[in-house]
Amino acid sequence: MIHRRALVRSLVATALVAPALLRPGAARAWPDRPVRMVMPFAPGGNGDLTIRIIASGMAERLGQAVVVDNRAGAAGSIGTAEVARARPDGHTLLGATAGALIVNPLVQANPGYHPLRDFAHLGLIARVPMVMIVANNIPARTLPELIALSKQRPGQLGIGTSGVGGANHLPLEVLNADSGAQLLHVPYRGGGAAIPDLVAGTLAGALTELSGVLDLHRSGRARIIAVAAPARSHMLPDIPTFIEAGLAGFTAEAFVGLSAPAGTPEPVLAEIGTALRAVMADARVQERLRALGGEVATEDQQTPTGMVRYMEAEIAKARRGVEIAGLKPE
Repeated sequence: MIHRRALVRSLVATALVAPALLRPGAARAWPDRPVRMVMPFAPGGNGDLTIRIIASGMAERLGQAVVVDNRAGAAGSIGTAEVARARPDGHTLLGATAGALIVNPLVQANPGYHPLRDFAHLGLIARVPMVMIVANNIPARTLPELIALSKQRPGQLGIGTSGVGGANHLPLEVLNADSGAQLLHVPYRGGGAAIPDLVAGTLAGALTELSGVLDLHRSGRARIIAVAAPARSHMLPDIPTFIEAGLAGFTAEAFVGLSAPAGTPEPVLAEIGTALRAVMADARVQERLRALGGEVATEDQQTPTGMVRYMEAEIAKARRGVEIAGLKPE
């Protein structure tokens, strides 16, 4: 596994030093200055590292520096809203994330943007499946066993998530509704905050992104028992999916994509999209993305139409979770 701090340093350096001289020739209308990619979360997270990998590759192809600008706050809404209001000239792009574009518009009264109308979505980059991971003192070895145990101990098995209304919370509500499980939602301030209690055994489990708990599983400090993806993860080929465990169609994923402000000229969008897909076709880029614990987006998902179609399906799933949980926008 690539060390995250070293990866951040290398990616920042690569993106900043890519000069306009990389593509000699006549002056071009776009890009005529550095391109800013806004990541609406703090540095070092999975989404941030993913965007930095893409930024370094696009800088080489566009002949301009591509600078990642972290604008964290309000669960991603601050940076996302900033891009929605930015001048639509192709020089400001968004590292699109599930939390900001799928969940926030459903649980925040005024996030400052509409997830579909206010952006020209260019394509998905990667998807990171959520997993159910349990403490070592929990006797359940499979998801069906955990569900059965929760029915025997209703409301006693706490499952940690990143917070009320978060991208991890809503699938847990759907899981309980669809399986009859009696798992207790235990919200934390961020998914990583639940890890100490999970390892200590005071928390039964957590529903969280694979990338954040893969090392726990590999070191034996906790056990991943199911992956909420359409197919088994390349990182954990021996761990079944929720679907294989009997929950038909159950998936829960975080994603990272690339978007621009609505109104960006079509020729510019086309050039950005071409550069993005060229980067994504690089086997070295795909290897680095997979090393973060994610799955590279399919060729269809890497297109504007495919990304919008994927987002619409994710919004529908999240809306159902919000309804089950009885959440109201705040």
